[in-house]
Amino acid sequence: MNDSPGWQWCNDWDGDYPASEVTDPTGPSGGTKRILRGGSYQNVRQSCRAASRRSFSPDHRFEDIGFRVCMDL
Repeated sequence: MNDSPGWQWCNDWDGDYPASEVTDPTGPSGGTKRILRGGSYQNVRQSCRAASRRSFSPDHRFEDIGFRVCMDL
């Protein structure tokens, strides 16, 4: 899988999801890899979901990786 445009850095560290169903799970408090979410028209359809995720070292760079801005309403 290549680093295609449309992936966004998230604040979450990489970690396993809980075995039970949860809404808005939080990851571990630390780690070595951060989460990228998203995907784009250049990816296979499974990667184009907002819930699609990958992980890389925080110093990983690619020209078309952005970031997500979120806030509680």
